[in-house]
Amino acid sequence: MYLKQSLKNFILFVGCIYFFTPSVSYASHIVGGDMTYRFIERQGDNNRYIVRLNIYYDCYPPTNAPLFVSDSTITLAIYQRMTASPELWRLVGNNGSLRMLSVSRTPMTKVVNPTYECLVPPTSVCVSQGTFEFEVILKRISAPYVISYQRCCRNSTINNLINGDATGSNFYVEITPEAQELNNSSPTFRTYPPTLVCINEPLVNDHSVIDPDGDRIVYRFCQALTSPGLSGRPECFPSPTSSNYNCPPPFKYATYNTNYPFDKPMAGDPPIVLDTLTGMITGKPNSYGGYVISVCAEEYRGNVLIGRVFRDFQFNVVFCPKKAEVRLLDPDSTQALGDKKIFLSKCDSTTVTLLNNSRFLQHINSFYWEFNIAGQTRRFNDWHPKITFPDTGYYKGILWLNKGERCYDSAYIEVLVGSGLKANFDMKLDSCNASPIVLTHKTKNSYLPIKYWYWELGDTTMYIYDGTPSVSYQYRTTGLKQMKLTVVNKYGCKDDTVRTFYYQPMTAQLQLAATPTEGCIPTKVNFTNLTTPFDSTYKVKWDFGNGQSSLLQNPTHIYSQTGNFPVKLTVTNIAGCQKETLLRGGISIHTNPKADFDFTPKTVNTAKSGVQFEDKSSADATGWLWQFGNKGGSSSQNPNINFRDTGNINIRLVVSNTYGCTDTITKSLFVEPFSSFFLPNAFSPNNDGVNDVFLGQGYYDSFKSFSLQIFNRWGEIVFQTHTPTEGWNGQKNNAGYQLPEGVYLSVLIYKNYTGKEFVIKNYVHLTR
Repeated sequence: MYLKQSLKNFILFVGCIYFFTPSVSYASHIVGGDMTYRFIERQGDNNRYIVRLNIYYDCYPPTNAPLFVSDSTITLAIYQRMTASPELWRLVGNNGSLRMLSVSRTPMTKVVNPTYECLVPPTSVCVSQGTFEFEVILKRISAPYVISYQRCCRNSTINNLINGDATGSNFYVEITPEAQELNNSSPTFRTYPPTLVCINEPLVNDHSVIDPDGDRIVYRFCQALTSPGLSGRPECFPSPTSSNYNCPPPFKYATYNTNYPFDKPMAGDPPIVLDTLTGMITGKPNSYGGYVISVCAEEYRGNVLIGRVFRDFQFNVVFCPKKAEVRLLDPDSTQALGDKKIFLSKCDSTTVTLLNNSRFLQHINSFYWEFNIAGQTRRFNDWHPKITFPDTGYYKGILWLNKGERCYDSAYIEVLVGSGLKANFDMKLDSCNASPIVLTHKTKNSYLPIKYWYWELGDTTMYIYDGTPSVSYQYRTTGLKQMKLTVVNKYGCKDDTVRTFYYQPMTAQLQLAATPTEGCIPTKVNFTNLTTPFDSTYKVKWDFGNGQSSLLQNPTHIYSQTGNFPVKLTVTNIAGCQKETLLRGGISIHTNPKADFDFTPKTVNTAKSGVQFEDKSSADATGWLWQFGNKGGSSSQNPNINFRDTGNINIRLVVSNTYGCTDTITKSLFVEPFSSFFLPNAFSPNNDGVNDVFLGQGYYDSFKSFSLQIFNRWGEIVFQTHTPTEGWNGQKNNAGYQLPEGVYLSVLIYKNYTGKEFVIKNYVHLTR
């Protein structure tokens, strides 16, 4: 629907203003924009304005393709500052009922790329302009109005903003109270912004405005604005609603790269500057990329600032080749050579073919080559001339395109033919010492000075730039070595020579090691030759100090005699140089002590288990370690040990002396089990609980057999058992009738753990 005239105290939109949310067709990236207004007439307390928004879009690729589709309808908002709370803004409307306004775009137009007389700008940069124009009636108030359009997005090619492709765009115009009262129209920008700028070319861009009221204008670089409505989010297209009101002023600024503050937004030499009086942007850009530049035009009537407009635009700094541009190819690799000063080398010939690859032939009206040869200037008119120079040397020339015309180009050419280099060097080596090898180059300077010498020595490489004739190097390993010297002159010509030799110097100091260096008879010693550099071609001889020797590099030797033995290592290289050294301290071999012991008593049983051990070892023993089978040990010299278990026990004694030498002896000790059995001589089986059973006592666990028999006076067996724990209760066979009082004969027969039999006969009295 449309606003009715009855809402005269508020905004009136006519023509292309609608009160619904438009469908959004996402465009290519926004590269700039500006918003202006024009006063039409007064209507009572209201002013009628025409507002114009220009938006510039990146329409790449423009060649043989239609413009990218931009937003055909956009959404804007009008805010007014709250008089009671100046820091707050509200949407203009009837009790908040007006939330947004939709405006349709006029047909898109393509912004024409700038032309340059002698340059060929690229066709890959394309900018189109969309214009949105609408009428609005605003009541004159003592507070400013802001008309705002907010949108994503810029693009990733921006150099002077941080996260340029995540930075939104925001274009607005402010109608101040002064402008409302003065029936003011804002200035409008005079010309289109430049779609591209050629690098390293003078920039002269008219960013001035036309003011219909003739007010004084001051120009400044200002900060570009951003919008939080990114990645298709609708918050700040804007589309304010009763539940979503987060887009009013004050607006946020874009974040600039520290190298490009907003008042110095683009690199240049001379710098890019804005004339505050004329609005001209001048300088010479010297860095490729996209740069967002925001120009504010401040409008003064007298000395009172009554308004400002700004244009936010992305300057694209690109390479623009000349219409007639020199290009040459390397005749050997056909690779492109430099632009203005070109060097060619032909180190093995005096004939050079120059390959002309200059561009934009339709703009090349004339060309020729000039060379200074033997003091005379010679001209060559072939497109690809083949020139034979009279001698090896260095020659200078120039290629002219359109010489004498306004759009010309040229390139200086330096040609080197032949090198005159012959690499050579001397080598000095003392095979009987470990001194470094000294290498001295003997290359003669040709007609061009030598730039550097390059030594490849196998283990390392060295570049010599300062002209030092000699270098020294110490190889870390021996063996067959190859040395290569490459000599390179100022213009890249080179020559090399190779020399091979066997490197085996005599080291400055022999190094050897022995493990161990001290021991007891016998001691096995491992000897190691640590001499470096060293290889199998060296001859070695070890003298072990005891009349024996070895020719092995790392021998092993067993010392079986006591004493201190000096050890000597002798090394001989292939040149016959010989060096020897002694092992510091030599090898010390010590005698071993003699272990022996005795013990008492010789017969031991479990009843009498204490044993006293007596050390009988040699007098040089200073340490004792006893091991009593699996029954523990002792470090006492003469320990006393109690043995609780029976059986054969190996007693081991290890003795040591002050050098750590040891000896061991082992003897056996047998611990007998103790056995005995005692029978009483009387008992009274009367069931009074006292001495009712005839039962023996003793140590019988080690018995191999046991037999107890009871006989009466007539020789009849009345009780017998084979179990020591079974007693006689006074009855016949412990189950018959009670036997009469009297004297009975007991016969005990048992065998101990060795099988020895014992027979014990006693009389026993039976009483009741």
